[in-house]
Amino acid sequence: KSDSESICSTDIASTSTDQSNSNNTALAFTELSQNILPHKRLKRTYKAKQKSDRPLNRERIEQITQRICEIITSGLLPFSFVKNEGLKNLINLFEPNYKIPCRKTITTRIETLYELKLNKAKKNLESIISIALTTNGWSSLAIDSYITYTGHYFDKDWTLCNVTLAIDEITESHTADKLKDDITELMDKWDITNKVTGITHDNTSNITRAVRNLEEQLQIYLNRCAAHTIQLAIKKGLDNNVCSSLLKKASSIVSAFRQSPKRSNALQLYLQQTSQKLLTLFQSFLTRWNSSLAMLDRLLLLRRAVVAVISNREYFNTRTAKNLEMIKKDWCRCEVLVKLLKPLQLTTTVLCSEQQITISMVQPLVASLISKHLNSNQTDCMFATTFKNTVSIELVKRFSMEDPNDEESIDNLPVLIAQMASLLDPRYKNLKFEFSEQIKHRIQSMIRSKILSVNNFLTNVDNCYQIAKKTVLDELMGQFYDDDEDEFTRYLSEPQINHNENPCLWWKAHENVYPTISVLAK
Repeated sequence: KSDSESICSTDIASTSTDQSNSNNTALAFTELSQNILPHKRLKRTYKAKQKSDRPLNRERIEQITQRICEIITSGLLPFSFVKNEGLKNLINLFEPNYKIPCRKTITTRIETLYELKLNKAKKNLESIISIALTTNGWSSLAIDSYITYTGHYFDKDWTLCNVTLAIDEITESHTADKLKDDITELMDKWDITNKVTGITHDNTSNITRAVRNLEEQLQIYLNRCAAHTIQLAIKKGLDNNVCSSLLKKASSIVSAFRQSPKRSNALQLYLQQTSQKLLTLFQSFLTRWNSSLAMLDRLLLLRRAVVAVISNREYFNTRTAKNLEMIKKDWCRCEVLVKLLKPLQLTTTVLCSEQQITISMVQPLVASLISKHLNSNQTDCMFATTFKNTVSIELVKRFSMEDPNDEESIDNLPVLIAQMASLLDPRYKNLKFEFSEQIKHRIQSMIRSKILSVNNFLTNVDNCYQIAKKTVLDELMGQFYDDDEDEFTRYLSEPQINHNENPCLWWKAHENVYPTISVLAK
């Protein structure tokens, strides 16, 4: 072959060989990839079950029905709530297969639930040694009269518990005898006649006479509602001519705005234009506690906006504006009155707490009001002095804090349940709020006699309430004493704790140290 032919043959052979090697390399890489690299899994497609396809077992149905009953009872809703379209739509969204029971079924369920709660409450009351009652009369929006009875007691862990014993509609004339019979029937129904230690009530004459009759019959303590008593003292202070005229004018201003949407909108527009918080005026009500303070406080806060709208003849004519005009002196008196009412409002709020021990706080708080917040000084104006003196005198009289002139008068003063409670409260046990050492000794003497009564009671009562027993180490180490008077002396020597601490936690920790006094404290 010629040279050219040889070269061409060599090139073709070389090209063919390269192509073959390339194909072999690609094939080998493919095989290697299949053996080494992971396979790409195909996504599985699941057909999601529709909510209507979900099984609904009997347990789930029962849970939903129970929750509906609880919504109705806790929200005080009518039984016809089961026909509410919004409820049906909500249930259909979450559980389309659930069928809401009819009104009759729900009524039966709620009655069953009531019996379960009732039996549970009765069982809890069986294990306690004492309970206190409170009564509260009120009227519904339909002007129907009701009275609520609530029980308050400590469990074994010194946790304060509250239970509503009854809410009775008053269909007859609620005389003292009728109320007494109702309370007696209530105690018999709950089997707590021998466990009730006291009844707290408001200052109306009918319930006061009813409880006083029970006090003599059952040897229980009556206790006037401290918050209501303070409100009566405040009302006396606001009844003077200057305060009453000031409140009347303030109330007229509030009514002028609240009864006119045009004026109310003008007030809101002014607040919006001046970049102030959009607030509305409060109106005072005779039966609503601290409403006069709320009205004056809000009126002072919106003073500039109120004056601006009243000055605008588009909303108030000249005659109306003149009648509603408050001069600088009036505004100053509003500020003084708000400052005077604030401590009284705070005291009322504290004494209305359901989660705190309040009866032992009554005497210390009232004494603090009189000595610190209602004590007149030289910088007070005549307006402030008159209000302070009036309210202070009322509080002293209503809470039996008069300072007797002789020892015989002190001996004739009754020892209130609130005073004894203060002595048994480690926050106020020193009785610093009492004005006389003789009164302190009288309270202490009363507690000593009560300790003897508790001992007699514990020896006769069934074994439902056990106090701590003395061990051999207690005998050897001297941690327990047989002498009850010595137990009380040791309690008096304990340091008084801070008023912000929880007395229940203190008694829980010292229950074994003072077993008899702890029963009396409960």
